[in-house]
Amino acid sequence: MVMYVQVFALIRYTNDPQRFSIEYVNGIVRKYSATERDALLCSILDGVRASGNRDICVKMTRTNRGQRLGPLHLPVEEEVESQYLKYLVNTPPSVQFHEAVEKFNSNVAYSGLNHAVSSEGIFSENKEKLINGSLTALLMKEGDQNSLPNDRLEEQFHALRRLVASKAGYEAFTSLTNFREIVGKKVVRALRRKDDGISHACVDFLCALMQPMHDNYDLRQEQMNKSSLLSSKPFLEMVLEPLKTHVGEWGSGTGSQLHSRFLHICCLSSLQ
Repeated sequence: MVMYVQVFALIRYTNDPQRFSIEYVNGIVRKYSATERDALLCSILDGVRASGNRDICVKMTRTNRGQRLGPLHLPVEEEVESQYLKYLVNTPPSVQFHEAVEKFNSNVAYSGLNHAVSSEGIFSENKEKLINGSLTALLMKEGDQNSLPNDRLEEQFHALRRLVASKAGYEAFTSLTNFREIVGKKVVRALRRKDDGISHACVDFLCALMQPMHDNYDLRQEQMNKSSLLSSKPFLEMVLEPLKTHVGEWGSGTGSQLHSRFLHICCLSSLQ
């Protein structure tokens, strides 16, 4: 149980179907190899999240420790989170947007922003406006979704997932202009790549849109998000396409993480 709490990320390498690594919050990285890697990663992921560790994620590349302003076992300060939110909105000309996204993911927990609510005071920042601006920037500066490298596309979905974990980001799905339509097109294009790593990041993001991860959530908003996601039959068919691809390989361990996420979506859908 102690080791589960200390897990920071699972690295699923794309150049070797058997190799993976486990990153711990103390900086240690353990490398492993398994014939049924995806099935094993799925079990580890479920075990870690069941232990109460919501910050774990599965990704293609190692965490760049040099981009994080602090140790992995401690959350960054509020000023750091705000700075990287602004970094997404107003990216300096000398920095490429994918670098800003990577730095944001390195400093913000996968379970979402720790300081996502505006504090009281004359000079306090409007966090809700900042989050909405960051969501808009991610979608407006996403680049060519057909030629974008897989690791950069995965980073974008992880950043979106971190933002919608907040109350303002969760509500933005139905309140922000054209957000739902742009996200829907992004998801469809991503799933058409038929890459398990991209599909997992994509479906995990959809789960975050259906299940609120912030405290004191509004039940009506949850119902609105679910209704919006489940209202289009063609979209649902496209989302479930990867599951149909792997359904004949259930016992082989291929696509096990996708099976788990799709089952989670089905469970959340039934709770409307």
